[in-house]
Amino acid sequence: MRRALCIIALLLLATAAQAADTITFGIVSANPNYWAIFVARDKGFYDRHGIKLDLVFTGTSASATQALTGGSLQMTVSATDAAFIAQQKVPDMRQIYSLVGRLPYSLMVTPDIKRVEDLKGKVAGGTTPKTGDTYILRSILDAHGLKDGRDYTVIVAGTPPARAEAMQRGAVQATVLFEPQVSYLKEKGMVELLRADTVAPRLKDYPFISVLAMKPWIAAHEDVVLRFGRATIEASEWLYEPKNRTEAEQILARALKVEEKYAEATYKVWVQEVGAHPRDLRLSPAGLRKVLDNMIQLGDLKPPLPDVNAFADFTLAEKAARK
Repeated sequence: MRRALCIIALLLLATAAQAADTITFGIVSANPNYWAIFVARDKGFYDRHGIKLDLVFTGTSASATQALTGGSLQMTVSATDAAFIAQQKVPDMRQIYSLVGRLPYSLMVTPDIKRVEDLKGKVAGGTTPKTGDTYILRSILDAHGLKDGRDYTVIVAGTPPARAEAMQRGAVQATVLFEPQVSYLKEKGMVELLRADTVAPRLKDYPFISVLAMKPWIAAHEDVVLRFGRATIEASEWLYEPKNRTEAEQILARALKVEEKYAEATYKVWVQEVGAHPRDLRLSPAGLRKVLDNMIQLGDLKPPLPDVNAFADFTLAEKAARK
């Protein structure tokens, strides 16, 4: 009898494994933007919803959207500003979920910088010349009257750990970073000058990371898209439960390969203070309009303000939230 039950259990597991749908999914690098994804993977939420996530590191949002357009990715993340730039060229690309709805970034500077205006004539570092974290950096400095290319220089300095290393070497005097790199750099004598969401209203409640897919693929795989959404919503809700804090920190520490003390600092800022991850993955129309308006202010987009409905599908998160 026991043997028969074991066989049945194995058959059920095998059937479940065969039924799982694989999504080739792009993330830029191992960082807390994708904390809910790491949780859903490690806690088996994707397995329970019949989803197997094949994670691919893209390096930048631009590379991610290019891979999505070319078909080597089925879904990907992107910074919202970079997504809008890509979508102007590829109208079938859609933002469908929000992974980061509030900014956890801080402006980090070398000790000789006492105020934002001191960065005039200095060198700042970003993942790209214009978009993603560099876009946040440019927005902060623009709010203080500094224009990139005129008042300071931006160099490509790579991922968050690479930018932290560049600052320690003296290659850059400023960059925007989030935990755990903020705590790491402060230990090395660098200065957290300000939090991004305290600078100007245009960066308050600012959606930063969206999940994207191509419209024809969504139409052919809506059930897969919704199951991914439901599993990630469960992970986001799990992340905010205080009883899960220690395990959540351990999951992040493993994913980022950092000491748990840095994961603890990340939880404090991302989850408790900022509430960076939307529990329901819903995209905010007002937030996306804020991104587009900010792009116009920075000169990255020409007016008038376009209709966000041309870029986002707001219905999928609503359907996923119904469970």
